[in-house]
Formats: sequence, structure tokens, C-alpha cells
Amino acid sequence: MIVHKLNHHDFEEPEYVLLALRAVCEPYQIAFLLNSYVGTHFKRIAKELEVPVPHGIAHFERFQYKDQKLGIQWDLIANKGIGVQTADSSVQTLFDLPSLPLTSNAILISEMKQIDCWLTKTMDEYDADESELVQKMKQITQFQFVGIIDSEKVKTKYHTVFDS
Repeated sequence: MIVHKLNHHDFEEPEYVLLALRAVCEPYQIAFLLNSYVGTHFKRIAKELEVPVPHGIAHFERFQYKDQKLGIQWDLIANKGIGVQTADSSVQTLFDLPSLPLTSNAILISEMKQIDCWLTKTMDEYDADESELVQKMKQITQFQFVGIIDSEKVKTKYHTVFDS
């Protein structure tokens, strides 16, 4: 008989810090600026973040950097994406031609529409000092706003933890 003892660490969620970015540039340019000024090595992930929305799925650009030595994973996610409406097979067109999917603008965390990108720093152990990181990011002239967001105040929390 095999006995598996559960530890209280088995049920803990990883610690993460959520930063909001407002910038005058596109998400790929934000990733480049972070690589240049902060010393990260963000790379675009081919698989975009897909979030279910009413009548379809929204796609958001995603960049990732994993620091194996420090045990930190960084995710840079665009707050604005494209929602694609799923096809309804019950609707018939005039000539039964396949219809093109309808697209619309989508926002990842809707209560903060003015934010352009979200930066999450997920770590194995809690590191409370993010002031140095924020100060480096505030020196980037293209960033209009950089701030740490309390994840408890975000209503759509399940959008803020990104699986690999």
C-alpha cells in the first residue's frame, strides 16, 4: 500500500505581483523596451492567451520570460485583444456560403480599460520589494503609467494567473 502524505505547500498558489502598464506603443514594443531597460528577455509566445467571451473567444498577445536561476516567470499580456465570434451552424446564409468570422475588440480586465498591458511576475517564494523594478520602468519615457495593482481588488481574478 502506497501512502502519500500531503503537505500544506501542496495547496499553496504561487506568489505573484501584478503590474499595470500604460504606454504610447504596441505590446511588442513594450516587450522590447522592458528587455532593453529592465534586463528581461521577453519572447513572443505563439499560443496567444485565449479567454472565453460571450459568443466566442478573445485572443490577447502574450510575451514570456522565464528566469530559471531565480525561479521567476514573467508574463506580459496585452489588455486589448480581438474577440472572434464562433460560427452558429443553425444560421443559414442566403446562398449557403461559409460566412467569415465576426471580430470585435475585447478587453482582458474590463474594469481597467485604460491599461495597455499587464505584467505578472510569478515567483516560487514571495519577494515583496518591487520598488526597484517600478523605478526602472518609470524611467522609460514611452510609459505613461506604471503601477502595482492589488490582485485582490481585481474582479476578474482568473484572468491574472497565466498557465505555461
